[in-house]
Amino acid sequence: MKSLSVILSTLLLSIAAYGANLSSKSTDDLLNMRGTMTTQQERTQLHNELKLRQKTMNQEQLNKFQTYPPENRVPKYKNQGQGQGQGSGQGQGGGKNR
Repeated sequence: MKSLSVILSTLLLSIAAYGANLSSKSTDDLLNMRGTMTTQQERTQLHNELKLRQKTMNQEQLNKFQTYPPENRVPKYKNQGQGQGQGSGQGQGGGKNR
């Protein structure tokens, strides 16, 4: 039980330290980080920090912030190809015409 509390404490401290790192970065650095975060928690922290700074952004930064998807984003599915499917395409539905 004691080791679990040590692990949780370490995790919480590392999350807080990571959040502090975002607040120390420039707005341009944060905008360039968009699309590179791998976990939902990181994306949420980055988005929240940018929302806080939105009122102080210049027009170029606002345009970049409002552009979706970011030009440097990590692909969601890395090995998604354009290959031919192997299905027969023969539906087995028993629908009735009305």
